Amino acid sequence: MEKQFKEIIEQLVITWGISSIWWMSYYLYKVSQGKPFKITMFFIHCILAFYCWTVAWDFLPAGISSRNWILSIVWFLSYLILEVVETKWVNYLISYIKKWKN
Repeated sequence: MEKQFKEIIEQLVITWGISSIWWMSYYLYKVSQGKPFKITMFFIHCILAFYCWTVAWDFLPAGISSRNWILSIVWFLSYLILEVVETKWVNYLISYIKKWKN
């Protein structure tokens, strides 16, 4: 158990370094394009990114040579997932509730 925990921490540090630069850069790019900076959304994104990383970690076999890169990409793409959840999923949920009420 301790060995597994140590391996997870080591991989997290490696992939976190790469992917955190990616998603922070992308978030700041969106802010520069006119999207308002919200510290709460920034932290929610950090949590979502870690969750996506953890799920991908569990699904990818340990023997894959490009595992760290795949995990970094998953971490980066979590911002796009959050963006979809903020915009399209809310509208879908509202339309579903309206249909359910009628």
